[in-house]
Amino acid sequence: MKLTVNAKNYQYDNDIQVLNDMSAKINQEIEDSGLFFSHFLIDGELVYEGYEDYFIQHIQTIHSVEVILLSTKEMLNGLLLSFEQYLANASPEVNQLVQDFYQNPTAESWLQFERLLEGIQWIAEVVTTIDKHENDIKSWDEYLKGIAQLQVELQQLMEALENKDSVLLADILQYEIIPIFDLLKKLTTETIDEQFERKGIS
Repeated sequence: MKLTVNAKNYQYDNDIQVLNDMSAKINQEIEDSGLFFSHFLIDGELVYEGYEDYFIQHIQTIHSVEVILLSTKEMLNGLLLSFEQYLANASPEVNQLVQDFYQNPTAESWLQFERLLEGIQWIAEVVTTIDKHENDIKSWDEYLKGIAQLQVELQQLMEALENKDSVLLADILQYEIIPIFDLLKKLTTETIDEQFERKGIS
């Protein structure tokens, strides 16, 4: 099978034993290129996750493997689009949680709240990732302020959660978390429209 990475071609046997060597070659090429891994294009099929299982299952029939790499700006563009989409989807869910916690939260409400906490942590990770790379995002200081405030409110949420204080949880969500989400969504939409692009977005 032919491996294409960073505009270079390599040939490998269709044998599971070559996967470690192929992985090492891919990682070396990525490191040398200064680009970022996005996904594989394997015999015309896009593979974004479960790479190892995919290779193991199809190793004997694979003809071509192309490693899709992204520039820093392309990587940031993708992160911002995912960021914007998450915030847009999260808004109605958080509003529903507010109603649930003010009334009578169910087991599903608590599960949804746990997912929200994971989402908040993901938001912080995205901003941290972007902050590690040079960027010319005009409103970046506003992002950092929003995330700093979100981290403060996260601690408040954890304390309210420990005390099972559903009314306090609802208050924090309604008066602190939702405004921060709205701000981050506004900043992200403006950033994408002014400095990036919505490639592949209809």
